[in-house]
Amino acid sequence: NLLGTITVTIAGSLLLAGTSTWNIWTIYNGFQSTVTRQFELEKIAGTLIHDDEFFTSTTWLLAYSGDLKWEKRYQDYLPTSLETQKQLLAKVTPELAAEAKKTDASANKLFELEKQAFNLIKQGKQQAAFAIISGKEYTTQKQLFSEGNKQVLAKVEQSIQAELRNYQQKLFISMIFAGVTLPLLLGSWLLVWAAVRDYIRDRQASLIAIEQ
Repeated sequence: NLLGTITVTIAGSLLLAGTSTWNIWTIYNGFQSTVTRQFELEKIAGTLIHDDEFFTSTTWLLAYSGDLKWEKRYQDYLPTSLETQKQLLAKVTPELAAEAKKTDASANKLFELEKQAFNLIKQGKQQAAFAIISGKEYTTQKQLFSEGNKQVLAKVEQSIQAELRNYQQKLFISMIFAGVTLPLLLGSWLLVWAAVRDYIRDRQASLIAIEQ
């Protein structure tokens, strides 16, 4: 049945081509989204590392010099840094967000110690403030906070790389699928061509027989 053959071939061609195109397009969009998110997270990570260094140096300068302009710079920049941290938590998985919150205890302790040092500076007790900032507790909490942040950022990078590898594998499989379906499509249409050719030949033979 020529009509049935053509119908099945067209339907099969549309199904195979549509499935292959949809898979590749979906994977490509996901890959693009992941790359964009990676760039955003890398930018945020760089900002957080800068923030950590900024607060450390600002606090030391305040304790060393007793100049309250450093506290003002600290307080002015704090809201921006907190907003950057929120952006990071919003863009990572719940598991990574929970991991990031493990540094909260160290961060809160650091804020408490820094607040004490700032108050002592205002009271003219610069030596006592410097003793807090240079003390063992502050140094320990700072190390815990910094190392915790580095581990979180490293896990974020590992997560992104794993996603990229996953998309690469999916894209590779889709390309193999497309490579397999192309010969099938060509073969199907060759069969249709052969069926049409035979139909025309038989039709012409019938017409000749009728004329004779």
